[in-house]
Amino acid sequence: MLYQTVAEHWPAFLERAEEHGGLPRFVVKEFEEYLRCGRLEHGCLHLVCRECGYSELVAFSCKQRGFCPSCLGRRMADTAVHLEQSVLPRVPIRH
Repeated sequence: MLYQTVAEHWPAFLERAEEHGGLPRFVVKEFEEYLRCGRLEHGCLHLVCRECGYSELVAFSCKQRGFCPSCLGRRMADTAVHLEQSVLPRVPIRH
C-alpha cells in the first residue's frame, strides 16, 4: 500500500516541490531508489540450484538507509545478528 501511494503521487509531489525550491538531491535519490527496489524490470539475478534444477529470479534491492521498509528491516536484522554474534559478551543476561 505504501509503495502504490508513493508511486502514484511522487511525480506530482516532486513537480510541486520544484515550484517551491525543490528537494535536496539525497531525498529525490532515496525515493527514486525506493520505487525501483525489488522490481524485476530494474534488474535481477537468475539463481539455479545445481542439484535439483530449481530456479528463481531475485530482484535487486535499493540498499538505502532512509526510507525503504524492506531494506531497513533487513538492515535491522543484520545489525541484531552482528551485535549478538560479535559485540555482546557471551555471558548470561538477566532481563
